[in-house]
Parts: sequence; C-alpha cells; structure tokens
Amino acid sequence: MRKKNFAIFLIPIFIISLFSLGGCQKETEESTVITNSQYPFQIEIPGNWREVEYINLYAVHEAKRSANSAALWTVFTDMADLKDGMTIEDFAQKTAQEITSDLEESKETFVQKYTINGYDAIQYVISGLDTSMKPTYDTTYLFTAIKTEEYYVCVYGCSFTKVFEEVRPELQQITETFKATEKIE
Repeated sequence: MRKKNFAIFLIPIFIISLFSLGGCQKETEESTVITNSQYPFQIEIPGNWREVEYINLYAVHEAKRSANSAALWTVFTDMADLKDGMTIEDFAQKTAQEITSDLEESKETFVQKYTINGYDAIQYVISGLDTSMKPTYDTTYLFTAIKTEEYYVCVYGCSFTKVFEEVRPELQQITETFKATEKIE
C-alpha cells in the first residue's frame, strides 16, 4: 500500500487531538515502547506520555503528552513510491514545505543534519499560525526526516508555540529513540 505525507491533514487533526482524550490510551509511570506490526521500527515514550490512535490518518506510531500540550506521530513513505534520486535533503525540504504551506506566517527557525541510531536525519523547527480552526492557534513543529534502507520516515512532534520550549526536550528525546526492530510476521 502506498503511503504519502499529507501535511494538509496534520494540523487540524493535531489541534483536535490536543483537546480530546479520545482514541486508545495507555499511560504508565515508566517509559513505553511503541511498535507496529507492519513496520520494523519503534519509538519510546516517557511515562508522562500515552499511546493514542487517530492523530493522523497515515501515522504508524502515535503518542500524546498527558498534559495535552504536545503530540507526536510517525509517517512512513516507501522510497519506491518516490522519484528516483530523491535524497533525504530533498525529501525533508519537500515535507517541510508541505507543513509551512498549511500555516500562515510560517517560519523555519532551525535546521540540523544528524544521525539517529545509525540513520541519517534532518530536523526542522517550523512554526506558524494554524487558521484551519477557530480560534486560530500558534503551532510549532519539531519535524525530523529519517532515512532508513527502505523508507523515509517523518517524525512529527508538535505543540502550541507558547509551550514549545517546555516540551521540546521531550519531543527530541522521543525522536531520538527511533530505531529498528525485528519485523513481526
């Protein structure tokens, strides 16, 4: 099945999810590893986060901070579905542009290349005004594109701009737990 990034659906779903407690929830004192039977990768969330469903239609892993001030999800895109020669830089820039196109007064304030558990990654901080809902919200994304052998993976961490610096260390920590697991058949 073809997986695509549809940033246009991300912002409204994120805002709704911050205010709702819907979906499947699992909250623990200790960290929790989130896996998916279709993709051999995992992320780990701290005890003040819970695993949820339905933040994003295309998400593989989904989690929300218990205080409803941040959310995180991953979306996988099969490299075979992309044009030949698309680099991690091209993919990250294209996806970042999709995010900024859905925000008014958007800006990128941080771009960094690094490695997460042996995978090349590029990270952006993107903020702007989400006008898809009323009232409007200043929203900030910690967006990371990761290149694995078969997939480009987008890790979207998101919060209201006013609390972003408070939750950013947790979003970064969760992003950096992304790693391969054995494929479950």
